[in-house]
Amino acid sequence: MRMTFRWYGKKDDKITLQQIQQIPGMDGIVGALFDVPVGEVWPLEDLLSIKEDALEGTINKYSSINTFVIDLDRTNKEHICTDVLYLIEPSTIKLNKLSLINPKVFSELKGKNVILNKSLLNDSDIANFEVESNLKVFYNMPPLNDKEDVSKYILPLLEKLGYIKVQEETQEESPKKSIFSIFKKK
Repeated sequence: MRMTFRWYGKKDDKITLQQIQQIPGMDGIVGALFDVPVGEVWPLEDLLSIKEDALEGTINKYSSINTFVIDLDRTNKEHICTDVLYLIEPSTIKLNKLSLINPKVFSELKGKNVILNKSLLNDSDIANFEVESNLKVFYNMPPLNDKEDVSKYILPLLEKLGYIKVQEETQEESPKKSIFSIFKKK
């Protein structure tokens, strides 16, 4: 488990990021655009300014924080990140749209961590996707319901990324039974 601190932004929070950084054991900050009403679409200008304006400086300034989650969409800042995950929705409509926006997208993603997001694909479908796209799927993430426990999907991803180590359950092995065990020698 990592300790994070909720921050409401410069306008609405008297506590500064520098003060939060001094809290012992602090690993991250949770924030949002609090001036945007719940349910409203976040303005693209605000998201871009958050992503691009001071991204490198902010990461360097808070280098003691272990993990940042950054949406790099429409930026060229991949070089400042140690792990980049590329989310692709494998529906026909989304793949067609992706190919129209960038016809070279699949060749550009070759060798990168591709996660199939909101995916209902089974292992056979994933294998076909890998052959047709010439990509290796890093992880297959099904559609998630935030009202349910999604740890069975998130924990394996975090383990694969190396952020956590899932402890294996230790069970005493019971003697293996066979169909012939009913015939015992006396």
